[in-house]
Amino acid sequence: MFPYIDTSHWQFLQIAALVPVAIAVGYPIATWRAQRSGIGREQFSKLGLCVVAAALLGGHLAKFVYSPTGFRIISFRPLLLVDILNGQASFGAFIGGFFAAQLFLWRQKIPFRDWYLYADAAAFAVPLSWWIGRLGCYLAHDHPGIRTTSWLGVRYPGGTRTTWVCSKCCSCWCWGPFFCCSTASRGRAVFFTSPFC
Repeated sequence: MFPYIDTSHWQFLQIAALVPVAIAVGYPIATWRAQRSGIGREQFSKLGLCVVAAALLGGHLAKFVYSPTGFRIISFRPLLLVDILNGQASFGAFIGGFFAAQLFLWRQKIPFRDWYLYADAAAFAVPLSWWIGRLGCYLAHDHPGIRTTSWLGVRYPGGTRTTWVCSKCCSCWCWGPFFCCSTASRGRAVFFTSPFC
């Protein structure tokens, strides 16, 4: 079972600290993968900047959409709309990043047949980056579930509980074998077509 780490005395937000680390780790991995597929570093860097910005914006706005009181909170505190690191919803980040990538590739007139090479480079880095970012959720004790005896549970002070974060973090380790196989492969876009999710 996973330990409960008391972070109440920490002087920083765990998510705000680990999301930049996740981006800093994922970016060079994705760039390396893109260059291996023949994509220029400058071109991929521009795409990465657009995707990260849209992902942060999408993840920030999505949390207001799925929260029952989200719009009411905004009406009382409209400045929360610009406080991007005040909570993120991963599905909103994926949606924002996805549409930003589509728009960027279309505006740059990248042939549609080559889009999968860009997707492959991103897919190669996202699981590890996502895992690092999710550690912030674990440290902030987000998403506690029902009581359990599973080894995937977290030993909360009131008893062991399931947590969506730990199960998703563990599932990211399934990425390892595909990472090794794809790195060793001479082919292009192997990782994008691997069923790592």
